[in-house]
Amino acid sequence: MKNKLIRSGISRHVAWLMSILVLTAPALVSALESITIITSGTTIPPSVYLHERLYNTAEHAVAQDTPNAVYVRNDFNDIVKSGKLRILYAARNPTSHSITSVERLMLERFAQEHNLAMEWIESDSQWNLLPELIAGRGDIIIGQGMSIAAGTHNQIRFTSPWVASRQQVIVRSNTTRIESLADLVSRQIALKKSSPAWPIMEKLVANNPTMDLVVIPETLSQERIMARVASGQYDLTIADSDFLRNYLPQHPELSVAYNMAGGEPKAWAVNANAEKLQATLNQFLNKHHLEFNIAQVHLDDLPRMLERKILRLITYKSPVNYYFSNGRFHGFEYELIRKFAKTYKMRVDVVLANSHDEMRQLLLNGDGDIIAAELPTNSIINKQIQFSAAYDYSAPLIIGRQSDEPLHDISDLEGRRITLSAESPYRNLLERIRDRGIDFDIVIAESGLDTQATLTMVSRGMYDLTVLDSNKYNNEVASDYLIKAHFPLSEPTPHAWAVRAVDGQLINALNKFIKEEYRSKFYNTLYTKYIAHPQRWTAGNRYQQHVDQLSPYDDLVRKYAEVYSFDWRLIVAQMYQESRFNPQAISFKGAEGLMQMMPATAEDIGARNLANPADSIQAGVKYLSMLRDQ
Repeated sequence: MKNKLIRSGISRHVAWLMSILVLTAPALVSALESITIITSGTTIPPSVYLHERLYNTAEHAVAQDTPNAVYVRNDFNDIVKSGKLRILYAARNPTSHSITSVERLMLERFAQEHNLAMEWIESDSQWNLLPELIAGRGDIIIGQGMSIAAGTHNQIRFTSPWVASRQQVIVRSNTTRIESLADLVSRQIALKKSSPAWPIMEKLVANNPTMDLVVIPETLSQERIMARVASGQYDLTIADSDFLRNYLPQHPELSVAYNMAGGEPKAWAVNANAEKLQATLNQFLNKHHLEFNIAQVHLDDLPRMLERKILRLITYKSPVNYYFSNGRFHGFEYELIRKFAKTYKMRVDVVLANSHDEMRQLLLNGDGDIIAAELPTNSIINKQIQFSAAYDYSAPLIIGRQSDEPLHDISDLEGRRITLSAESPYRNLLERIRDRGIDFDIVIAESGLDTQATLTMVSRGMYDLTVLDSNKYNNEVASDYLIKAHFPLSEPTPHAWAVRAVDGQLINALNKFIKEEYRSKFYNTLYTKYIAHPQRWTAGNRYQQHVDQLSPYDDLVRKYAEVYSFDWRLIVAQMYQESRFNPQAISFKGAEGLMQMMPATAEDIGARNLANPADSIQAGVKYLSMLRDQ
């Protein structure tokens, strides 16, 4: 299930958009390849020096050997005809740490959009991937950085970079803190010679005799290396952030001590003659990059968050938690967390999840720092997660139609069917009740149906029962949805924020904040506005529409973003930054309309009336496409 990263400062989208426009320029992509090869200083294993001979051998084999020749394809049209996308990856299996979950989701979406099956082809090492691609045994290489192109002599093409990985210093969690590379001079660093960090460490050792650089055999797996660090056999090592984002959440005994400067662009490689495949993949990345955007993984406590000046809030869209309306972000959870962040001079970045389970996983993976989503403290049972002090209480209510016969207690649930929205925190509670011997079904609602939509389905008789916390249930909700509360499943339960159990300083700071703010004037104002006396959140009202709508022009933006292969949300962010969604806006320099284009520029690309939202949006997106393609 995908997750989306939405930044609280919407202007950040614009900066990101411009970086994508630059990165997609072919000239800079070529430059990046050169920079990666020249400046990364990567010491390449002896096997790489055989690449040129292997390429020639592979080409000869394809020409001469009939069995190999069947693998040859010319470009994307051949792939479509075959109905299959052949994906080359190094070692292990497609669900292992060599491929991030986000990268796999991106490929699955690409294949789905083009009606392609996916064939995973494993190579025994990353150094054999390029010969196999050039020999025609696969269509695309994934899970690699652009430095893999060393020595290829224009025999492959890269897509636009979709993320930059970085090298991170890994130590045991109880190890002395490392502030800079200078702190490594008295340490022992274990590293493979093929590591991008090897040249840097080699130079550091040459200038510091007290530093010890241990060579790790190239055949030793990354997991074995991590185990040796954890056991003390190695003092510390340096690993790629893509591997660590999957590995570290399951191994709290290890942690990131230092992020090395720079990062290697990650891109997909295709054969040199696959120009259309490259272009099609780039269009896909342009269109969906924001949806699959990867937040930098951090598994740090409060001091490192203060250094970054960012607190990453994990939540889901709802009228209580978080939503966007009239150019501003709102919500009880969001505004309370924002005040906490301000006391420590941090800004809040919001990571939106699609389900309760996804929020938990995002926290453990290091994609966010805190979950704030009206969580009962019994909703997550995991030793790696700890709850803050309580800031609210509510009881879970069994909800049915007003016309239903009343239910009195849990024994009346026998034979019934309870449907929960994906973000509901009550599945664990229901499963514990069912374990007492009461037979009823627990069902998760269809994708995209939130709490409000689930209530609508109950009121229409399409769902039998659901669960709603008592804070959300009142006479207006009952009247609007034609529902009623049968009985509470438990006594009122504390609501709290969830953080990683190892982040003790963050937990202490949150508890102090809650103690000071609970029932304060600020807290009571938020509570009244969003919980005690909220605006009515029925399915059709304007309030709820804002939860799912970024701007008054979403439909138009989607239309033209599709034509020019952009993620529509980036265009909305650009529009907000330029005009605050005012179609009559005119800047002091004379730029006009929603997208703030100069009239002369608009006329050159065929736009006549910039005050017309459709004309302005079409012209603006077309112009961005022209910039991207330069």
